Amino acid sequence: MKAISRRALLLAVFALLAAGGIGLAVWLKQKQRPPDVTVGLLFSGTGPAAPYGKKAEEGALLAIEQFLQRQGDGPGALRLRVVREDTASLPRTAVAAMQKLVTSDGVAVVLGPESSSLALACAPLAKDREVVLFAPTIAADTFSTRDGYTFRNWPSAHALASRMAEVAYRQLGYRRVGVLNVQNDMGESYQRAFVARFKELGGVVPLNESYGLTATDFRARLGSFQDRKLDALYVVGQAEMGLLLKQKAEMGISLPVLSGIGVEDAKVVEVAGRWADGILYTAPIYDTAPGSKGAAFEAAYSERFGHPADIFAATSYDAANLVLATIAAGARDAATIRDKLFEVKDYPGVTGKIAIDPNGNAVKEVGLKKIVKGRPQLLNARLEPVNPGR
Repeated sequence: MKAISRRALLLAVFALLAAGGIGLAVWLKQKQRPPDVTVGLLFSGTGPAAPYGKKAEEGALLAIEQFLQRQGDGPGALRLRVVREDTASLPRTAVAAMQKLVTSDGVAVVLGPESSSLALACAPLAKDREVVLFAPTIAADTFSTRDGYTFRNWPSAHALASRMAEVAYRQLGYRRVGVLNVQNDMGESYQRAFVARFKELGGVVPLNESYGLTATDFRARLGSFQDRKLDALYVVGQAEMGLLLKQKAEMGISLPVLSGIGVEDAKVVEVAGRWADGILYTAPIYDTAPGSKGAAFEAAYSERFGHPADIFAATSYDAANLVLATIAAGARDAATIRDKLFEVKDYPGVTGKIAIDPNGNAVKEVGLKKIVKGRPQLLNARLEPVNPGR
C-alpha cells in the first residue's frame, strides 16, 4: 500500500480530532499495527463549564498536533490514538465518560477535566484502574493525594489562597477581612486556606459567607459584611462575580476586593464594568510579554483556533507537553508515564518552571495580578506592574 504523506496524515488527524475522532485511526489502519499509546481528552464541551473546558482542550490539542508534526511519519514515528469525551459539565457524565475511556478505549492517560468537581469525581476510577488522570487546571486541595495516578498543573488552592493572605496581612496591612465564596470544591478550598493562613498571621475574619452555584442575588450576603469594620473582602467565585461586584457597588460597599483567577473570566469585567478595576488576586504565572514563551504560545494558538488563548489553554498545553515528553522518552503504559511525571523538575513551560511533587501537584510560582482598566496586569513582589506599558 502506498505510504501516506506527512501532510495528508496530519490533515486527517486534525480533521478527526476536530470531529471528536480517534486520532491516527486512518494511519493505523494503513499501517496495520496498534497505537503505541492511547490518550484520552476529557473536558467540558457543553454545559456551564464549557468556556473553560474548550480552551483547556484546545491547549492540549495544540500540544498534540505539534508533537505529531515533530514526529513525522517515518517508520520509527510514535503512533498515538486520541479519544475525546465531553463531560457536559456534570460529574456523573464525567465519570461515565472516564469509565468508557478506561474500559473500552484502553487509555493509558487522561488529560482533564478542567474543573475540581469533575476531576474529583473521576479520581477514584483513575486510582482503582491505575490510569493516569492529569487534570491541568484544578485547584481543590482534596485532589492532592499520594495514590500515584492523579496530577495537576495548577497551584493548589492552599498555595494560591495562602499567598493572598500573606499579601493582605504583610504588604497591605489588612487586619480584618471578610470572606465570601461560591459553594463548590474550589471555593471552599480557597476559603479554608485563606482563613487559616490569615488567622495564623494574626488577622481576624469576622464573617465567612458562601453562596450557591446558581445564585444571582448577592445583596443579602453582601449586606452581612456592612458595619463589620472590615479592611477588605476576599471573594472567590467565577463568572457570577461580575454580578456580585456590580451589586456590591450599587449597595455603596466600597471595601477593596481580593480574589482568585475567576476574576479573569470575561463575563466578570463585562458585567461589573469599572467596578472590577482594582481587584487584586493570585493566579498561576502566565507571562505573554514579547519574546516570552507565552507570547509564542499565544501566536500559535491564535493561528490554529482563530481566537485568543487564556491561562486555561496555556496550563493545559503545558500539561499535555509533560505527558507527551514521557511518551517520547519511552513510556508506553500508565505506570511508566506516572513514574516519569514524578521525575519532572524545572520543566520550562509557557506557565513558568514546573516540578511535580510526591502528591502529583505542580510546584510552580504563584503570581500576583490586578484588574486595571478591565484588563489583567501582572505585578511583581512589590505589587508594581511588571509591564506597565501593556
